[in-house]
Amino acid sequence: SRKLAAVRDLAHAAGSANLVGGQVDDLAFDPGEERPEAIESIHARKSAALITAAIVGGARLAGADAALLERLRRFGEAIGVAFQIADDLLDADETEPCSMLRALGASAARARADALLEDALREVEALGECAEPLRALARYAVARSE
Repeated sequence: SRKLAAVRDLAHAAGSANLVGGQVDDLAFDPGEERPEAIESIHARKSAALITAAIVGGARLAGADAALLERLRRFGEAIGVAFQIADDLLDADETEPCSMLRALGASAARARADALLEDALREVEALGECAEPLRALARYAVARSE
């Protein structure tokens, strides 16, 4: 049943409610609609959904309980959006309509990515040392320079 649940999570992340729907919204994004909330919604349904599915799926397969799965879901969602904002900053293309860089400017976009990273790290704080590899990957995803 754990394998089936992990596959279901991945299928949901890749499906019309998330990756596919987010990509449709990204392609149809109105350049005049540069609201950070709209852009963050698209990021959450694309990158964040897949990152979350990978994290939660692994934990689910390892037998994590519902409370830990929920913490990891919140961790994955925050890191996924922060990862995409960092990607927007790396692209440094203010002409891309669906970009937090364009919507907020570099400084505010970086601050949002850093805030999401901190939110995510708080979610796994109670896991102690065993979560350090996960924290290190999260920090790298947000602070990368290429």
